[in-house]
Amino acid sequence: MRDLDAVRKRFVVLAIVLALIAIAAAAFLLTPYGRSRAHLQGEYSRLFAEKNRKQAESGSLANIDEKLVTAGQQIDTFYRERLPEQYSAVSTELAKRASESGVKLGQVKYDVDKDVPAPGLRSIHISATVNGNYVNIAKFINALERDKMLFVPASVDLAEGQGGVTLQLRLDTYLREGASGEAGI
Repeated sequence: MRDLDAVRKRFVVLAIVLALIAIAAAAFLLTPYGRSRAHLQGEYSRLFAEKNRKQAESGSLANIDEKLVTAGQQIDTFYRERLPEQYSAVSTELAKRASESGVKLGQVKYDVDKDVPAPGLRSIHISATVNGNYVNIAKFINALERDKMLFVPASVDLAEGQGGVTLQLRLDTYLREGASGEAGI
């Protein structure tokens, strides 16, 4: 029995020594001392490049308060200059562009979108029929795209008829709400 106790003690001591060696080896591998200098420099270069890339992606946050104020002013200017308050301004502008382009504006239908695209805005979908020759219709579409009032072409369908070309045009535009909180007539 004494031999068994002695062997057991030696085995426990040996197991403890081996465990300590394993812990020391793991600690050495996990510390910077366990890696080569070239490996550490490569990792440093990779992390430095990633830091620079992320800084470039995020942009400069210096003067962010001033930039937010400027952006708010630019949005207000855009709304005031490019988006009308009244439905009548939209139809007046369409008729004006049609007469300047030499086309005949036929049936025009306005649909108000129930969903609000942004606070203070109302989306308007316009379906219109336009008749004229091809060159004048191209001038009309070009005039709408360049107009100070925002018109976004959604679809254009051309059909040839006896009196020239018929255009089925779908446009989107937006009305801004006035001081009363409603878009006017």
